[in-house]
Amino acid sequence: MTELPQYLSEVFNEDVQTNALISTLPYVVMWLFSFVVALFADYMIRHKVKTVYVRKFFNTLAHLGPAICMLVILVFATPENKNETLTKVMFTIGVGCMGALYSGFFCNPQEIGPNFAGTILGITNGFGNLPGFLSPLIAGYIVNEDPSDVLRWRNVWIIAVVIMGAESIFYLIFGSGTIAKWNDESDATPRSSKIGAVIYQCCLIGIVIGLFFGTTEF
Repeated sequence: MTELPQYLSEVFNEDVQTNALISTLPYVVMWLFSFVVALFADYMIRHKVKTVYVRKFFNTLAHLGPAICMLVILVFATPENKNETLTKVMFTIGVGCMGALYSGFFCNPQEIGPNFAGTILGITNGFGNLPGFLSPLIAGYIVNEDPSDVLRWRNVWIIAVVIMGAESIFYLIFGSGTIAKWNDESDATPRSSKIGAVIYQCCLIGIVIGLFFGTTEF
């Protein structure tokens, strides 16, 4: 989804002003949708729906929603008919669905480990932001020869659909809404301290890699 501005610019030859407006609209929709979803999620929990089911439902919506929208673009956007209007509508709906994230896994750290919620969210969000600089590199490599070619962009969308589908399935299987045993600080062991040190080092390595790719010109 981060490639939307480039896609509009290269495939539809949008000018800077139009591109900026169209690229902003999906994120406005996502922002508004996040409030609606949050209210609905609270309503479900108040009416005795298990928290884990609520988190899994909205996390799935936030990932499979955009994946389905990209599949629609894959099917109906062709070199002969790029379907500009349909593409923009699907991007808007897809990004809008991502507003459900804030009622999905984003709330989960407070429920499975309230004593370490900040650390858990920092680590997961850190790794979750890796695509922010990796996706432009991968997309650039794929479409580099002809950025206006819809068929080349299909490969980018296919990769995104597979990743979103895989992470949705993973969360549906392993997601939890109950407090984990390791949340009890009295049970801390030297082994857990070592694991924490390893995770910390991995995060530092990730930051260095991010700074490198973010400041290097290719």
